[in-house]
Amino acid sequence: MGMIIHDGGIKLNSIDDFRSLEDPTPMGKMHYPIRHDYFLDLIERGLTPKGWTIKWSEFALHLDKDRGYDNAFGLWGLESDNTDETRILGCRNSGTQHFSAQLGAGQHVTVCDNLLFSAAVMVGRKHTKNIIADLPRLVRKTMGRISDEFVNQERRTEVYKETKIERTDANHIMMETVRAKAIPPSQLMHWVNEWEKPTHEEFADRTAWSLQNAFTEVAKRWPFNTMQDRTCGLTGVMDTVVEVDLIKTDLTEGMEDVEVIADQL
Repeated sequence: MGMIIHDGGIKLNSIDDFRSLEDPTPMGKMHYPIRHDYFLDLIERGLTPKGWTIKWSEFALHLDKDRGYDNAFGLWGLESDNTDETRILGCRNSGTQHFSAQLGAGQHVTVCDNLLFSAAVMVGRKHTKNIIADLPRLVRKTMGRISDEFVNQERRTEVYKETKIERTDANHIMMETVRAKAIPPSQLMHWVNEWEKPTHEEFADRTAWSLQNAFTEVAKRWPFNTMQDRTCGLTGVMDTVVEVDLIKTDLTEGMEDVEVIADQL
């Protein structure tokens, strides 16, 4: 989780560091790039109405006119009065058609200047006509969706901790998780062993929370993207079994060229 910068990328201290950059140059008649600081400002302003406080932030720029790079990246750690957990928000924007203006969130978010961007919820708006009109609405709707995602995580944790899991329930969840391809059959016994003999004492209770954390302990050996995809597959199974009541916001209604890149709730 975090910001990954390779050769050619520069870490910046704040959004203000982007303001001295020249306006991006369109690369064709259908290309309508936006300033990086404009997009980052929209996101930060969108946090306040949702009740989130910025705990920390990271920014980076990959600008190489000779190679045709003009890409910006942002990452924020958020906190609120409703939870002790830090939530992660990430974004990226390209002035050179490498990707759309994108925003994502989750418990685990990775932003990398080699074009990797991974989050539980990700949405983007292509750099086409009317982006200036659409983008503020998209950011507001996405902030609502992200708030949904954070609330859902809190609901999920609460329900999982309160739900007792019998041996037959655990077996059913494990087999459905294999069928959902969220865990390879070769790794199943590692999960079973971790469930039956937890590495951490706080997960000794026979609850859905302990079962999920037994899975997470096994998932630590996988690459980040694999771990995130498989964890989302597990929660999809468990949410159905333990009947978590989730909320969801439509992100695309009434806007052009919007991309829902990931929505893994």
